[in-house]
Amino acid sequence: MSQVRTNSIVPVGGLPAGASGGGIIQVVSATKTDTFFTDADTFQDVTGLSVSITPSSSSNKILVFAQLMISTTWFVGHAKILRGSTELLLGDVAGNRQRQAFNFVVDPTMSGSHGEIRQVTRFVLDSPGTTSSTTYKIQVVGRPDNENNGGIHVNRSVADRNNSTFDGRGASSIMVMEVSG
Repeated sequence: MSQVRTNSIVPVGGLPAGASGGGIIQVVSATKTDTFFTDADTFQDVTGLSVSITPSSSSNKILVFAQLMISTTWFVGHAKILRGSTELLLGDVAGNRQRQAFNFVVDPTMSGSHGEIRQVTRFVLDSPGTTSSTTYKIQVVGRPDNENNGGIHVNRSVADRNNSTFDGRGASSIMVMEVSG
């Protein structure tokens, strides 16, 4: 079997103005098919939704794709993408407003709404600046605003009923790609 190995492929005419690399060097992903629940009032790691990647150059970037199938017993849910303990893609600080990468609204008290499962997706291009093993993960909060009730379900609806058109099971994933300089 023949193999071609290279660190970079550049078009004959060179890269377009302002471009710097862009080739995919490696891809690492994790898929979660079981369920997860938290009613904590602080962000919690979603078990099974973390990946580790070792960049080949500190000038390379990491493209993170995160997709959650999620439901909540509360009105709104929040999720974050982290590199280690560093939160990525957050809104600016404004008073005591919750900062997050994902925000999703499901009102289980509305007519026709039963805490159905929703899909939320985010992408972020990160510059970790290292060649050490780096972990990316997803966190969710079950009780935003520190209320006395509520919770977040991953990969299932709130009710999780058999024989219901509103309920089902899903799969969530996180994928990271090392992109050249």
